[in-house]
Amino acid sequence: MNMTFDSDAANTTDGSSANACSRETEAQPLLPQPLALSRWIAESVDFEYIGMDPENPQPTELMVFCCAMLGIAALDPEKVCFVIAGDFVESVKQRLPEGEYRDSFETQRGAGIVAAKTLKVGDEIHVVFPQWMFVDTVAALRLLEPEAAAEIASTVVERARQVRRTAFHEAQHVAISQRGEDAVDLNGLGWASKNFVSVASQIIEEFRAELAVPRELRDERELVFPVEALEHLRADLTRITTVEYQHHLDVGKLSYEVTQQTHHVWKVLAYLVAAQRVFGIVPGTAIPAEVQRAEAWRLMAAPLWERFEALLSEIPPGQIAVSPDVLHRFATDLAFLLSEWMLLLGFRWEDVGDPADQNSQFSIESWRLFE
Repeated sequence: MNMTFDSDAANTTDGSSANACSRETEAQPLLPQPLALSRWIAESVDFEYIGMDPENPQPTELMVFCCAMLGIAALDPEKVCFVIAGDFVESVKQRLPEGEYRDSFETQRGAGIVAAKTLKVGDEIHVVFPQWMFVDTVAALRLLEPEAAAEIASTVVERARQVRRTAFHEAQHVAISQRGEDAVDLNGLGWASKNFVSVASQIIEEFRAELAVPRELRDERELVFPVEALEHLRADLTRITTVEYQHHLDVGKLSYEVTQQTHHVWKVLAYLVAAQRVFGIVPGTAIPAEVQRAEAWRLMAAPLWERFEALLSEIPPGQIAVSPDVLHRFATDLAFLLSEWMLLLGFRWEDVGDPADQNSQFSIESWRLFE
């Protein structure tokens, strides 16, 4: 299963970051300065379950690590909030603006799950982690059934590594956002182009965040080509086009759902390119034979993989500031490639007429993947 990460340049509907960051329990990390730490809060959390005293909850070692990573990366640590959520989906939704994305938000991403999410809330940035990543082994042995407790105990080292790895990744989103590098210039673009450039910009930010994760926190399994994710995408696109679309016949809904599903897999493929770069694997390295033989890879990725890999290889990691002009060039180039990739998957999405009119045409050009 792939672990994925999400960043959203989204504001709360009322812009009231103070309420969002003090809804339940708020505290200041207890570490000496001058180390800059983000503040932390817990939402719908069982304090005992994560190794904290319910009467006087203080941050655990892993929590302090996360606050430190976010604080170190931030230009303004006081505007960063680390959130542990007992109900991860609900905590994220409460920080998203109203709309289809919030309504449909879930942790499942094809063959992967969302490990954490960074969101803009008013003039703050909130980084939301799920409670399960911080479960305390001693508490689990006391509170859970023996089989469940044993599973918690057996994963304590891996979960700690995953928390630290995720904190490195999300800290880059904080830095990128506070430098203003998550702003996307969509001026003068038609509706289809806006969507492709927006998706491309998000993929680039995810790629840059991944490049910051050091090798010692990585697992060589990250170098496995995500054929399973492509197979899940094929199944999802088949369901969307041959079942759901035939029922609602809403082209706007079809284009949204297809783009959401392909977007997730493009991110996973970008994570692979980042992992290869961190492990020292140069672009153009031969793809494993078993991957080349996989039908999903041959039909859905192989024709454009080298160009995707080469384009991303030019992009610097999240620790390095990049000018808006350079980022826009990267996003425009990748958006063009993604439009080709959409066509490879059987869909054509293009602008029609004057871009100011925001008219576009989305069509199913090929059914070969869905037969």
